[in-house]
Amino acid sequence: MNNNYKYTILKSVIDRGIQLMQNDVSEDMFQIWLKYSQSILEQIASPSTFYINYLQVILSTMDSTILPYQKLSMCLKYLISILPLIK
Repeated sequence: MNNNYKYTILKSVIDRGIQLMQNDVSEDMFQIWLKYSQSILEQIASPSTFYINYLQVILSTMDSTILPYQKLSMCLKYLISILPLIK
């Protein structure tokens, strides 16, 4: 899988997450997007530090006091931070 393809795929995951943030994000909607994002990153970056670190970000979202919007934001921040490194 070439890096340009990986970049495009990861960018689409980020774009879907940003679209989701424009709505009132429910826990169910976040969980669906989270499974999708995890699956994609696993396919394009596993095994790697990127994927392992993303799993750590996911674990940090398990705190039930964090709102779904905040959880999504945490995940998106990480994915956006690695996007230039994928290219």
